[in-house]
Amino acid sequence: MAMIRVPLSKGAEATVAPDGEYELVVRKFESTTSKAGNAMLVATLGFTQENYELIRHNFNAVLSTDTDNIVQMKMRELNRFLNLFEIAFETEEDGSASFDTDDVSGATAVCRVTVASIDTANGPRDVNRLRLPRVRGE
Repeated sequence: MAMIRVPLSKGAEATVAPDGEYELVVRKFESTTSKAGNAMLVATLGFTQENYELIRHNFNAVLSTDTDNIVQMKMRELNRFLNLFEIAFETEEDGSASFDTDDVSGATAVCRVTVASIDTANGPRDVNRLRLPRVRGE
């Protein structure tokens, strides 16, 4: 068997970033399905300067069973994201909007990141969360 030499010491696990402001880049933006079977969008965000764990930020689709308040909350979150990352969108006469998902990957913004604890099968674990600022005039 041939032996190969690889720099495994450079493959250390990423850590959770402390609370703060960081420049983030959208590494991936995709449409997928939630565990409940509902459509959703997922943004995978990376830190441009530091080697911290990636952040997964979910946007749940509007469901026919959603109340007006839930629809407003879901769309407000997406609107904040699009504005923060300066993703162009076109607003229609009926109030709906369209954007090109290809414009999202690679976009950067300075963002507020916090630490949250989640329960996993292996016990609690800290993860980073994206905190989106209000849109001006909101």
